[in-house]
Amino acid sequence: MWKPKWDRAVGVFAALLFAGCAGEGPPAAEDETWFGQIQSDVFDQSCLAGACHNSATRAGNLSLVPGESYDQLIDIEPDNNAARAAGLLRVLPDAVASSYLVAKLTGDLASGEGAQMPLGAPPIPPEQIATIEAWIEAGASETAPPPGSTPGPPAPGGPSFSDVQSEIFDASCVSSSCHNDATRAGGLSLAPGSSFDEIVGVEPSTATARADGLLLVAPSDVERSFLLNKLTGELSPGDGSAMPLVGSALPDSKIELLRSWIAAGARPDPAG
Repeated sequence: MWKPKWDRAVGVFAALLFAGCAGEGPPAAEDETWFGQIQSDVFDQSCLAGACHNSATRAGNLSLVPGESYDQLIDIEPDNNAARAAGLLRVLPDAVASSYLVAKLTGDLASGEGAQMPLGAPPIPPEQIATIEAWIEAGASETAPPPGSTPGPPAPGGPSFSDVQSEIFDASCVSSSCHNDATRAGGLSLAPGSSFDEIVGVEPSTATARADGLLLVAPSDVERSFLLNKLTGELSPGDGSAMPLVGSALPDSKIELLRSWIAAGARPDPAG
């Protein structure tokens, strides 16, 4: 079960992940996304420099070059027959046990699934394995920001938090006296000045949602944003009732506003 590991630096990926194919690369450039850091810190330096997983050699029929690597990993069957027969994918978001990448790095391999990686080098240290698992269990997003990063200003013309506040929270959550600063239904205030800090990156009060690794709002990751589930009614047993409790369900246009804001990084409005 995934638990937040944002206190671990993404840089622990950098050493030895595919050291069996590795050569010395240039210092990794900082990237704006978590997967981008994995690409620059790990794939570019340790997988491409050794000429194992570039577009020409494609060891294991796998290219890890920029622009190809994410699509080559996520929800893709491995080239290994035994792993495919076992139902594994190279990386299955939210499912470490079904991600062949983790099996290859930990050596937890069934007969016929090949050798532990990296070849010819010591196994990956446990803390690095834990970080890889954290990325997968966090949804293996291509666009999520790195752990601990501070979101920047919203893109010009993109959804703003003030629109979310006025069109959704003020209209349907605070006006019904459920989620204002006084009543705080479910321990949550969605009043202006309180709402952003109470939802972004915050675990829900619902135990089943926490057990599923959800946050009220997970920036850039709509699938892990429990607030969307509450408003769409896509809830698991134990997740409670759809919101709002009073009045009509939110129209699709407002759901899409919230979804777009989250997908764009769930950023606050620029100061001033």
